[in-house]
Amino acid sequence: LQGRSAEAVARTIRHPQVDTTAAEIVELDFAKAWLDDYSRLVSGCEAVIHCAGLVHLPKSEESAYQTLNVNATRMLSQAMKARRVSTMIFMSTSAVYGNGPFEN
Repeated sequence: LQGRSAEAVARTIRHPQVDTTAAEIVELDFAKAWLDDYSRLVSGCEAVIHCAGLVHLPKSEESAYQTLNVNATRMLSQAMKARRVSTMIFMSTSAVYGNGPFEN
C-alpha cells in the first residue's frame, strides 16, 4: 500500500479466510446497512475497492440480489459522492468466465 492505510469491510470477521492483520477490518451486514453506515465507512478514503456482492445461485431469491448487488452498491456510490470519494474499483464475479477449472 506504499505507506497508506487500508480498511476492509466484511459481513463477518469470524471467517477463517479473513486476514485481520492486512487491514483494519470493519464488520457490517450490507443487507441491513443504511446510507449513514456507508458514509461513515468511506469518510477519509481516497478510493474504494468494491468486491462485495451475492453470487448467483439457482434457488436464490431475486430480492436478495436486489438488496445486496443493486441497493447496497447504489448507497455506497451515494455515500462516496457525498464524501467526495471519486474513485471506485468495482470487482465483478469471476463466475462470468464459467465454473472452471481454468488453466491460465
